[in-house]
Formats: sequence, C-alpha cells, structure tokens
Amino acid sequence: MRVRIRALAIVVLVAASVLPSSTPAAAATAPFLSLPVAGDPFIPFYVYDPWTVRMGLPTYSNITLGVPYDHSGTDYSVPQGTPIYAAAGGTIQSAQDGFADGCNKTLSDGGGAGNNIWIRHPNGLITAYYHLQPGSVTQFVRQNQVVQAGQQIARSSNTGNTFGGPCGGFHLHFEVREASFRVVNPYNTDTGYLFLSNPPAKACAPTVSTATPAPTTNIEQRIADFWKRVDALQPGDCVSAADLGQWALNVIGRNPRARTTVADFRASTAAMQGGLDRGGLALPAPTAAPAPTTNVEQRIADFWKRIDAVQASDYVSAADLGQWALNVIERNPRAQLAVTDFRASTAVMQGAMDRAGLSAAGRSVATAALR
Repeated sequence: MRVRIRALAIVVLVAASVLPSSTPAAAATAPFLSLPVAGDPFIPFYVYDPWTVRMGLPTYSNITLGVPYDHSGTDYSVPQGTPIYAAAGGTIQSAQDGFADGCNKTLSDGGGAGNNIWIRHPNGLITAYYHLQPGSVTQFVRQNQVVQAGQQIARSSNTGNTFGGPCGGFHLHFEVREASFRVVNPYNTDTGYLFLSNPPAKACAPTVSTATPAPTTNIEQRIADFWKRVDALQPGDCVSAADLGQWALNVIGRNPRARTTVADFRASTAAMQGGLDRGGLALPAPTAAPAPTTNVEQRIADFWKRIDAVQASDYVSAADLGQWALNVIERNPRAQLAVTDFRASTAVMQGAMDRAGLSAAGRSVATAALR
C-alpha cells in the first residue's frame, strides 16, 4: 500500500486551516457506522492514533513529502464514479455540488473539500464525505433530507484540493466529527470503535418490498413470486422485516405442521438476528419490562420465557416461527438485513425443519420456499 501511494504521489490537504483541532469525543458512543464506500483506506491518510487525536496533534505525516498536517479523516482509494453511501442514518446537514472535476478544477473549491456532503446523526455525531463527482450530490440528496444507512448519496471523484497522476487522485475522504466539529476517530479512540463490525463492512441498501400477493393465489406460486423478487436484488441490497414475515407465512402456508427443535430454533433465529443487527437498524435492548398487554418488549420476553421452559430436544412449531417474525416486525418495522444474510439464515432454519422430519413433500422447501 505504501509503495502504491508513494507512486501515485497523492496529496490531500483538506481545509485543515479552517477546522478546529482534532480532539476526542466527550463521551462514549455506541457503534453505528458502516463503510461509506467499497474501497481500501490509504494507510498514510488514516485516522488511527488516539493519542495524537487526543492531544490535538497532526494525525499523519505525508510519506512522500515528509510534511506533517492534520488530515482529520480517512481516504478510501476508489475509481472515479464509485457509489458513495451514507455510513449511518441521519439528516443531510449540507450538500454542496457544482464544482468542476479533473484537470479543470479549482483546488480551493468547497474549502478544499470539493463537492461534499455532511450528515448529522441521531447520536449527535456528524459524518463528512469529500471530493464527490460533479452532479452526483444533487442527483441523490438535498439539504434536510433524511437518509438511511447504506443509501447512495453521491459518486466518488477528485473535486477540491486533491491531485496525483494525470489529474487523478480519485478517492473518498470520510471523517467523523462532534457537533462542535471536533474530530472523532471512528476506528479506535476514547469513544470506542464506532463501526458496527470489525473490519468495517458496508451497510445494505434499503429496498422497498412489493405488495403481498392476494390470499387466493396458490401457495406454490406465492413462494415462487417471493423468491423471484428476492433473486432480482443485488447481494448488497436489503430485505425488510415485512419480507421476513412473508417468508414465515410461506412456511406456515405450505406446511402448518412444520417444526424444529428448540435448540435448532434458537440457533437459526440467532443467525437471523445477527443479520438484522448487521443491517444497521436494530433497536437497543429495553431497560425495563412494561405491562404485557401494551408493550411488545414484554410479549417478546413472554415468548422466550415459554421457549426456555421446554427442553432443547422439544419442538417449536411453524406458528412459533411466525410469532417470532411478528415480534421482529412489531419491535422495529424498519428492521432490515442483507439478501446474503437472509438467504443464509433462512437456510439454517430450513435445515432445522428438515432435521425435524416434517418438511413439505414434493419439491424441496429448501430450494423453493426457504432456500
């Protein structure tokens, strides 16, 4: 990586003179970030040292020129036009577009950031995205728009104060700041690791589910239509909580006597929950157990209390699977998970039902309904 960067001689001097010194966030923040772009970080241009951030010292020394400066973010090496995604859900605080690209750009454009986007997140932190392709910001977002994690917000380029190669230097500059605009190190600081996974992974893109087929439709056709729609998605796209519910209804509709052992049920629902967590919209655990007649948290607790009361080798029914899915939907209707996670976790569940010996006859459920 160092050799590659040295060969490119890419220098990024982004508005350091007009921004406050780098300091850590005042309080610990729960992980909430996903990767904003499918690219590799430039090792010399990477926020990683908590001591220098805390002391307000320059976070890097440029390895080509040997010049220290406060870079304040991470540069991700990507080709021109690469999709840029919101690293977390929030509101577009500013969206600047219209600066020229390539050799015709003015290096002071956008204070050196070129076309750029700032997103304010519910936890008070702000993420910034620099050097975006002309026209791509206004194509995807506007000021005060609410965006979700994984939603495309622009495309990459090299507008603003970047250079390298024959007017190249294409990359994304990504940074995290407090509300006061002081730099936060999202990788390893006093605030803790702020990415949802280690190493960081891109959030799945939000998708909109199609309408549920009419009840009179043959169950086999409903199952085929469901998977046809899922097959049309990209691996990085998301399926929704409603899709999870529809999948469970397909299981019940095809074979109401389907079942799985308690142990397998726990393992397979844990796999599904892991996918939901990676989707970036999981809710925090409740702090109290409210009244059972009014609160989904108590209903969830009652559900698992009932499961806990039986032996690991006892059986859980298809109706219980449906109830679990309804609990997920009711607790967070915006829950989502990547298509790849959905496929993997439903396959685990199907394997559990197959082991229980009550999978539907005829065409394999594993290849038709649940995969």
